[in-house]
Amino acid sequence: MQSFGELWPELNDGLHYRDLLRSSDTGLKLIEFYSKKYKNSAPLLGWLQRIHNKQITIDGEAVTDPDTILREGMELIYYRLPWKEPDAPHLLEILYEDDDVIALNKPSGLQVLPGGLFQQRTVLTQLQWRSLKRTSSSAFQEPPPVPVHRLGRGTSGILLCAKTKVAKSRLAAYFADGTSVVGVSRHTNSELKTMRKITKIYRALASGVINEDEVVVEQPIGQIRYPGVAKGLYVASPSGKPSFSRVDVLERNIHSNCTLVQVEIQSGRPHQIRIHLSFIGHPLIGDPLYVAGGQPKCFDPEVMDESFAHDGGYQRPEKPVPGDCGYHLHAHRSVFPHPITDEVIDITASLPCILRTQEESKAITQAICPHLPVRLKHSIWAIFPGLAPVSVSNSHCIDAEGEFDMDSEINRRILATTKYCRVAMARCKPIMCRARGEALRTTIAVQVPKLTPIPGGCSAVTQCIS
Repeated sequence: MQSFGELWPELNDGLHYRDLLRSSDTGLKLIEFYSKKYKNSAPLLGWLQRIHNKQITIDGEAVTDPDTILREGMELIYYRLPWKEPDAPHLLEILYEDDDVIALNKPSGLQVLPGGLFQQRTVLTQLQWRSLKRTSSSAFQEPPPVPVHRLGRGTSGILLCAKTKVAKSRLAAYFADGTSVVGVSRHTNSELKTMRKITKIYRALASGVINEDEVVVEQPIGQIRYPGVAKGLYVASPSGKPSFSRVDVLERNIHSNCTLVQVEIQSGRPHQIRIHLSFIGHPLIGDPLYVAGGQPKCFDPEVMDESFAHDGGYQRPEKPVPGDCGYHLHAHRSVFPHPITDEVIDITASLPCILRTQEESKAITQAICPHLPVRLKHSIWAIFPGLAPVSVSNSHCIDAEGEFDMDSEINRRILATTKYCRVAMARCKPIMCRARGEALRTTIAVQVPKLTPIPGGCSAVTQCIS
């Protein structure tokens, strides 16, 4: 598989927002205009600071008087200063590409479209940079591909993007058509399958043990006021819009009190899978926002923090917001007719280790290194906060599923934490993974001496090095 992506700069380019005043704005004071029209951007004192900092111009001239009277036809521009965006992955794997469509494997932690603190570190920006790089030597600048749907920042997997206007229109219609038939009339699952043009299948790790083999969730999803979310938070709501998810249990882990599930969604409401699984009492493992019932953790919708950051905007919300990561949700498979040729396109994004069944893990382990024992004796389980367990013994060091996947986000985080402890040197050898066509490394002959505990409860760890 090919991949692309440029490293993010330290600071983004900032932003500017342009307003051309209408007759209804005549007579308003400058501070009134911004504090009312853009009240979700900053509190009153924040807008005063921005005006005093000369971040607002009227017809090209900086204005520092918040009581300046406005008139119809004036051009107002607010310049948001550059800032350092939170860390985010930058590499994107290409799963499929032709002249009309490109399908990407989005990593967890990368936002799809600009919003909030992430205005540059997005999938859209990387697509724009790639397009600019590919056409820089050409006289004709092709428009960059654009995503035709969204995935949550913490969700990984298949993201479909259109490279032409026609492809964008038709792909967007596929998603919209699937959502529109939900709730119009009662249909069986087989009928819904024949009515929709796109199939979307996800993998997820849910908390608790789901007793039923299959669960159909048709709970409507609506919005409520929520601090830090300007347009409102999506939650399970009887007055919301119709939604449909089918949950199939793949494996139950009674010891860990969790269930590996496959979820097929008919509608495409924001955060639908997270809301529906929490609604039935099984929120995603690690979900910082949604709890049983499809509602957010305790909050007071009337309490709004009026303090502001150094740029005048609101402080980062203390309570969880939809973009926070930590849960395990992966867009695994998508099947749809090509928007131009009508050929059936079937795309699969490889599963993260933690979302594989035992049989899938065994198959990959055998492909990577057939001679490795499936069960390790005398293992010490090192449990990292929020991570999968790692098996450590005096003869082997592999992850809980029999491999050390250098592409795994979990393992990258494990390696990052090794700076907190003393570890043995591990001799590694590259092994070609026939199943995935990638060179992975399996640690051989590891001896773990005295270890310094990692804050949070870890008592043992080893490091895989080249």
